Amino acid sequence: MGVQDATPETEDEGVDPEDVTQASGSNSSGCSSKGGKQKCALLDCNNSGHRVALDRNISGHPIGPLFTEDKGDDTKNTYYYPEGISYVMEYFKTKYYNPLIYVTENGFSTPGDQTREDAKLDCKRIDYLSSHLSFLSKVIKEKHVNVKGYFAWSLGDNYEFCKGFTVRFGLSYIDWNNVTDRDLKQSGKWYKKFITTKDLPKKDFLRSSLTFEKKKKFADA
Repeated sequence: MGVQDATPETEDEGVDPEDVTQASGSNSSGCSSKGGKQKCALLDCNNSGHRVALDRNISGHPIGPLFTEDKGDDTKNTYYYPEGISYVMEYFKTKYYNPLIYVTENGFSTPGDQTREDAKLDCKRIDYLSSHLSFLSKVIKEKHVNVKGYFAWSLGDNYEFCKGFTVRFGLSYIDWNNVTDRDLKQSGKWYKKFITTKDLPKKDFLRSSLTFEKKKKFADA
């Protein structure tokens, strides 16, 4: 998470509060609108607490629905919690005087060693994005949170600093041996349809048959 000033302010007017820094790490900053000046919160939702969840019982054993079926995956004991994004939005609205909020990064990884065809059939990524967008839309409408932008992570598969090319985050498949060879995944096609649809149907578009067709939903909002 980060914060960008909309107007210059003095150093003591709410920037980088200690409680947020302690909760989210040195990357995090707060916002304020003191003196009628507004700050803009840039939220990296991949690094916020709601990206995935990890529940354990009193003995320390993982419990709850699994995020992945791959037992060799180091995320095997985590699952995504889309409702968490609404809590983060409400927190920033209340704590920092309803700033402008831009979600700059929201997504999850799949194994980097999948075949092209398997990587392109990324239904879980569609579910992840649609679930989070559903709750984001809900908190905007019901709580009037001032969210002005949302960016899925990421446009294409990329090099991750900690894991290199062993994971894929993209809406587009990229051949590591020829980075100009790019192929839109199912998630990319869904996201394109979502952002280009001007008149959404009355029913919830994000959780509708338009999103999943006959595919199973992995998480319901």
